[in-house]
Amino acid sequence: MHRRPIVMSFALALFAFAPLPAAWAQNAAVTLQWTAPGDDGNTGTATQYEVRVSTSPITSGNFAAATLVPNPPAPQAAGTSQSMLVGGLQAATNYWIAIRTADERGNWSVISNVVAFTTSAGDTVRPAAPALATSGTGASSVTLAWVATGDDSLAGVAHHYEIRWSTAPITPANFAAATLVTSGVPTPAAPGANQSCTVTGLNRNVDLWFAMRVVDENANASALSNVVLVDHLLDTAPPATPAGLAASLQPGGVRLQWTPNSEADLAGLPSDVGHQVFWAGPQSDTQLEFSSDETGNVHLRYLTGDAEAGDPNQSFLNIGSYPFAGAYEATRKLANGPNVVKITEHGGVGFYDPANPYSVIIAWPSQPDLQVEVYDPEKNRSLEFVRSGDIVPVS
Repeated sequence: MHRRPIVMSFALALFAFAPLPAAWAQNAAVTLQWTAPGDDGNTGTATQYEVRVSTSPITSGNFAAATLVPNPPAPQAAGTSQSMLVGGLQAATNYWIAIRTADERGNWSVISNVVAFTTSAGDTVRPAAPALATSGTGASSVTLAWVATGDDSLAGVAHHYEIRWSTAPITPANFAAATLVTSGVPTPAAPGANQSCTVTGLNRNVDLWFAMRVVDENANASALSNVVLVDHLLDTAPPATPAGLAASLQPGGVRLQWTPNSEADLAGLPSDVGHQVFWAGPQSDTQLEFSSDETGNVHLRYLTGDAEAGDPNQSFLNIGSYPFAGAYEATRKLANGPNVVKITEHGGVGFYDPANPYSVIIAWPSQPDLQVEVYDPEKNRSLEFVRSGDIVPVS
């Protein structure tokens, strides 16, 4: 003989906690507490619970019409204290809640006592916006600094920071589209504490804008901080002195030859052509040739031997920088296409044709409208250049 389970009375209390699932982030929650009944009366272990909540009083007659609360816990042995979190409730709202129990044969208990409660108005106070500043810069990094605000304006401790940067001015309207900083961001400290974050992997050859928000445990975000502009690095060092100058008589003139500078002075080139330009750094026993066309494509060739500028021979290392809208996305899609080998090197994505391993196409998300081609007449050498990290913006 199977008797219906008996539900013991339970206590209900508002619950303060963090974090809630995203869908509940700005809603109220309560914790139900009760003593587990048994499978047969007050002995054994029941099979399941059914919890329902309503904004109207619950009775045994309308219990089934109330809103079912998902994912109740499994019943424990009779007499065990149990609880569950009920989220997704609206703030400042009257609610009624009740529970019943079933055994393995589907015998349901009568409903428990009905508990009425009113949710609080909820946390609607957002953190205060921080004042952002720079405390240091490096060749590829920027260190940001600020004073911690609070969870509720200037009180309490916030949940997390959201820091973003862009190569264009940041506004509240485009903040979410800027690049999110995912590494090195500290956990918010008590109000008044000095905090900082170093953003690495940046291209300092372009101007950069930074901004941040403070977010509390209920997803209330502060207003946007002030926007910090970090100017691109300026080339203040003169070129190295050329060495090994030699002259030889040629029909109609004199031919001059010399060893190239240890660092080619190309810092002004991006400004001249209107976009970033990549190269392979200084290469010994070479002369660097620059050329461009009306579309903005730029080629830097490393001439060897007695080759002169304009030499039609294709047996030289050649770095091409090709500007066009959506270059990074186009390269990424092609890299996932057929008959090519995809590569992901130094934050970039690219590809090459295994049947023609002399040219590698690559692009970087930091340069979304620029595609780079590395060509070398020696088989697989262009791939070695890309993998070594030697293909970098001119500086």
